[in-house]
Amino acid sequence: MNQAIPIHFNQGSINAYDGATLHTLGSYTSNEWYHLELRTKPSTIQYSLRVYDSANALVASADNYGFNVLTAPQGLFLINFGSI
Repeated sequence: MNQAIPIHFNQGSINAYDGATLHTLGSYTSNEWYHLELRTKPSTIQYSLRVYDSANALVASADNYGFNVLTAPQGLFLINFGSI
């Protein structure tokens, strides 16, 4: 895996890796706005994620998932948005 924190919005599913395994966390609808809250804890190499819909309802969450450290020092330096 060459991504530090892989979170995917893919064909209606919100997916995230816990450091090793892909988990389905919830679902989304195309052409809707979503609010993502991502918190990292570099000292333990963990992250937590919350995804809210346009009505501010929680639609997906993950707590204490591991992430990959790609560069030193530890931290989040880039957020890459894209579509396939």
